[in-house]
Amino acid sequence: MTKHAPGSDGKNPPTGAIQLRDVTAGDLPIFFEQQLDPVANDMAAFQARDREAFMAHWSKILVDETITKKTIMTTQVRLTHPRGR
Repeated sequence: MTKHAPGSDGKNPPTGAIQLRDVTAGDLPIFFEQQLDPVANDMAAFQARDREAFMAHWSKILVDETITKKTIMTTQVRLTHPRGR
């Protein structure tokens, strides 16, 4: 189940300051849980990865300096990351 920011039902954007910050390894467990959402997968036309495949994929992304990696934050809560293969 996808975790939404406090005060958000997932349909209406939360209020508060919004910022982008660099993705860290500590973000990955939350990203993993978010990518399991079946509705989001249907909308994005992607299938969820299992934990091992997800972490291997993101481990490569995190060390690739040619990729800009950002996460969207509001009131210090991770909302999402841009989704890519």
